[in-house]
Amino acid sequence: MDNVKLTLSAAFFSLILGGCSLTYTDRSGYEHSLGLTHQKIKTTNEMVYLEKDSIGLNINLTAEDGGATIGYKKSTRIFVPDNSILTFENKDDEIKACLGKAAD
Repeated sequence: MDNVKLTLSAAFFSLILGGCSLTYTDRSGYEHSLGLTHQKIKTTNEMVYLEKDSIGLNINLTAEDGGATIGYKKSTRIFVPDNSILTFENKDDEIKACLGKAAD
């Protein structure tokens, strides 16, 4: 019986220390992330920038980012208004995002 407790404890702590996360979208359209994740959100008048880092076993059940990962995963999404053009410039190893309006 002690071996079973030890094995279950080792498995439990391996999962906790190794990190796990689950990301899914509910019926109302809200995205949920559960587990060991770090998420950064930046909003401006022009856009919303979302960056998420996950470690361990990651299961993603979203339409945009479905799948499973073991190890490290970084995902980035940028939401811009309709009829916009998003360009990126890389100068001196610094990436700059520029948002403009599309020609009508």
